[in-house]
Amino acid sequence: MNIRPMRSLFLLLVMGAAFGLTGGLLATPMAAVTKAILTGSIPTANLQDPEVKSRVDAVVYP
Repeated sequence: MNIRPMRSLFLLLVMGAAFGLTGGLLATPMAAVTKAILTGSIPTANLQDPEVKSRVDAVVYP
């Protein structure tokens, strides 16, 4: 999932402090699931379209 190490350590500390051992054990899997859901729900196909800049300029600057 390519979770950044500092983010993983931060989540481990926060979840461990909030929910004890269970939170510490579930911090990384929960981060991976959350990242997978957010990554899959944000559309990125339009960012690779070569005509996006001209379309945006046409809408923003009529």
